[in-house]
Amino acid sequence: MDPGVVISWIDQYKADPKARKKHIASYLEGRLTDYLSQFPDDEQKIVEKYLAYFNLPKTTEETKPPARVLTPQEVGYLNPNVPRPREEGAPPRTETKDIIDIETGDVWGKYVEKEVAGFQPGTRLKIKEGTTTGFHDDMTLLGFFADLQTEAVDESMAVVKVGDRYEKISVSNLRASYERFESPPPPEPGELLPFNYESAEARKYGFSEISIEAHPKAQALVSAIYARDSAYVTLHKAGDPDPDSTSTPPDILTADKYKLNETAIKAYWLANCANLPDTPEKSLWYFQALADHRLSNTIDLDSAATINNPSKPHHPAFGQKEFLLAMDFEEFDYNNAIDKQSAITPQTKKILQALFGKDDPTSITRDEVNTALWSNHEARIQSNKARTIIKELLPAGENPDNYELRLLRPDEYQRASQSLGFGQKNLWTHMDGYYVHDDGNRSFLIGGHRDYGGAAYVDRSFRDARGGGIGVRLVLSRKS
Repeated sequence: MDPGVVISWIDQYKADPKARKKHIASYLEGRLTDYLSQFPDDEQKIVEKYLAYFNLPKTTEETKPPARVLTPQEVGYLNPNVPRPREEGAPPRTETKDIIDIETGDVWGKYVEKEVAGFQPGTRLKIKEGTTTGFHDDMTLLGFFADLQTEAVDESMAVVKVGDRYEKISVSNLRASYERFESPPPPEPGELLPFNYESAEARKYGFSEISIEAHPKAQALVSAIYARDSAYVTLHKAGDPDPDSTSTPPDILTADKYKLNETAIKAYWLANCANLPDTPEKSLWYFQALADHRLSNTIDLDSAATINNPSKPHHPAFGQKEFLLAMDFEEFDYNNAIDKQSAITPQTKKILQALFGKDDPTSITRDEVNTALWSNHEARIQSNKARTIIKELLPAGENPDNYELRLLRPDEYQRASQSLGFGQKNLWTHMDGYYVHDDGNRSFLIGGHRDYGGAAYVDRSFRDARGGGIGVRLVLSRKS
């Protein structure tokens, strides 16, 4: 097998959002199975020897029944106009899901994912203003309650999720007291003003000033997409044909779907943001995630209850003028030892040693970044190690709680790319923020790899990924 085949599989995995819903190991195993199944039977024994030698899983194929020639009578019976006895069968079974007590692990009930009181399953609900009730202020609808033993559906009772707990609520109470939770508009980005710092300490840690100009036009577009402005985002309601369906007739949507107006977004960017990397062309999925409200600043315990409503949404801040102190090493080709050695200075090694106990900014997982930077990542409270560095960088008397030692956001990386030469090497960069998958799992944002689109390319990866081609660049800024 040519190595290029495997590389092409990896590229296809990265480019296909549906494929990325499963782990890359599972995806590659499936592609390998398909590839090896094309060999004739007389070569399969050789294939099995190679698999055994490299300790790879054996491929499996469905055993097909032997072919036989149908009689004229059997052929005629396949005609739908031929009368045949009516088959009596059981009514279709309703698929139920378990309700689990998070403390004991016991299943105490079931539910059916169906629309309740006009709300689709997965809809986040909030209590109506002025309503007095003993129930919860914020919850996510799951569907109708069903009996544990008989699985009979009770359409007078609904099941909701409050944090990680399942609860029952009467449909009449739900209808009278709750309404759809609407995500608040993104905050207007204010300027991150310059601040005084200890220049000698900054040099010791390999930090230099970065000034990033605001880009109001780019901000107007991302804010409109987040607000689902009809000029850039079209709503397709549950029950409508799926606009992305390739079948005939098209599949029917079971939940609301927001679809980008790709042409309008790209045209706006080319007309108004030509001095920025062409992110819509290379990373349209990022804008779709923005419209779906699936970008988060925190992990939210990987909760499936906050898929489209993270507790701390991630908003690009193109409209924010910024002053930062940033690790000032030049990007390098991660597999070029000379390039890498010349880029990583003794000063860069000093802060890496202080936070991660190593001299290399690559091969650091996102979980390790979070442990080094935060004592409480959800509340964005800095770790003692990070707080010590912040205090060293600031003048005496300055409150370190007004500052953050953090990763660059994608919009900051893109706006700084031209002046700092970002995105011209085969190095990925850790970026602040997460993408929320269908099961609630958060993948961290990365970007900047030359071969995929450079500074215009934003991607996501599993938090335990330890890639030699993924680097950490930290910045110190005022808190927004």
